[in-house]
Amino acid sequence: MVGANANETWRKLVIALPYIWLILLFLLPFLIVFKISLAEMRGDPAVYRSAGMG
Repeated sequence: MVGANANETWRKLVIALPYIWLILLFLLPFLIVFKISLAEMRGDPAVYRSAGMG
């Protein structure tokens, strides 16, 4: 019954996809704040410089 196993896999994927999307959207603000907290402070009007930039 290879077809039944494939259907079960697709079913689990379709159910998991919205949960994965919600988790990513939930974590995104925390990642932004984390990146800002690691950034270097600057004196000019641009408040911070990203740690990944030169």
